[in-house]
Amino acid sequence: MKKFFIAALAATLALGTMITAQAADTTDGTVVSGTYKRSTNGGRRRGLKSPAGGAWEKLSDGTYKYHFAEGLEATDYWLEIDGTWYYFGHDNIMQTGWVKDDGNWYYMDLKTGALFTGWHEISGKWYYFHEEGDGFKGTLMVNCETPDGYTVDVNGALVE
Repeated sequence: MKKFFIAALAATLALGTMITAQAADTTDGTVVSGTYKRSTNGGRRRGLKSPAGGAWEKLSDGTYKYHFAEGLEATDYWLEIDGTWYYFGHDNIMQTGWVKDDGNWYYMDLKTGALFTGWHEISGKWYYFHEEGDGFKGTLMVNCETPDGYTVDVNGALVE
């Protein structure tokens, strides 16, 4: 039993938090390549799934879901599909607008759901979202100086 537990723990640690998919076919014939990052939103950790073989579903209200090849829906997942990051919430719906995950704030485009990076104007205020792919891509920078020398306040808004 002890050997089994150690082997299971080692396998779990070896998985890490990222999976890269080589390619996936979608229902419209396009090829999807992507990366997946598990989320801790709401204190839940999800198992690792790759976007390979998955497909988008547009709902009647205009929102979107993503189905993995196994038939499961993306829930509390970050998915990189064709170089664009998306977030799927507790309700399995692709999120738009402000998203808080693991203590960090992100902003998802209101039309496409794509993760914002760099400078963006939202509701009349300018915000900077981390651009580097170092595990913090898309996080709202707060109470600091941005890489281009501007200051943002505790809410992440540009100090003018």
